[in-house]
Amino acid sequence: MALKPKELYRRFRAWQKEPVSFRIKKAGVHRCPNFGNEFEGNYCPVCRQDAGDGRVTWKWVYECVMTVWGMDSRSMPHTLLQLIFRPGYLISDYINGRRQVSYTPFNMLFIVALVYVIIRQLLGAEPTTDVEDTNQSIKIILYARNWMAEHPGWAMMAMTMIMILPTLLLFRFAPRHTRHTLPEAIIIQVYMSTLMLIVAIAVRITPLFVWLIPFYYYAAYRQLFGYSRWGT
Repeated sequence: MALKPKELYRRFRAWQKEPVSFRIKKAGVHRCPNFGNEFEGNYCPVCRQDAGDGRVTWKWVYECVMTVWGMDSRSMPHTLLQLIFRPGYLISDYINGRRQVSYTPFNMLFIVALVYVIIRQLLGAEPTTDVEDTNQSIKIILYARNWMAEHPGWAMMAMTMIMILPTLLLFRFAPRHTRHTLPEAIIIQVYMSTLMLIVAIAVRITPLFVWLIPFYYYAAYRQLFGYSRWGT
C-alpha cells in the first residue's frame, strides 16, 4: 500500500532532523590486530581501526574504492543531498561537532565551484557591457557587473561572505546557536556559498530556478537558528 502524502511528509521531516543512525556493527569485546588491546564498539580507541576489519574480502575492496572517490560514509554526494534538502540542519550538525558523516565544507565548496566553472564554459559565458562611453557615475557599477559576469564563482562566494556580519548581528539572540562565533559564521557562509553555487548551476540551465535563492536563505536560516516563519 502506498504511503499517504501526510505520512511521507512526516518521514521526510524526521529524516531532516536526524538523517543518520548509528549502530554497533559487532556486539561484544574486540581485540585490535595492531596493538592487541581489547575494546567495545565499532573502532579501536587507540588506532581507530574498524572493529570489523579482518581478512581482505570483496566488501572490503569495494569500501576502499568508494573511500578513494569520496563515496564512503562522509561522501560528498550524500552531503550535497543533505545540503539541498536539510541545509540548516546540516550546518547546525557541523558547527555542533557532528562532523563524522559530513564531507569537509571547504573541499566541497572548491569542487562545486570547479564544476560550476566547467558548466559555465560549456553553456557559454554571460555577455558583458561596454563601459567606455558610459556616464562616469555608473561606470563602477558596470565594471563590477562585468567582473561578476567574467568571474561568477568568485562573485558568488564574495557576495555570500558579505552575509557573515549581518548574520552575526541579526541572529545573535536566536533560539538556536545564540551568539554564534565568527569562525562558526564563516562555516555557515561556506555552506551557503556551496548551496548558492548549486542554485547558480540550476539558474544557468533555466532562469526559472532563480526563486531558489531567497527560498534557500529562508529555509536554511530558519532550520539553523530556530525562529518562527515570520521571525526568520
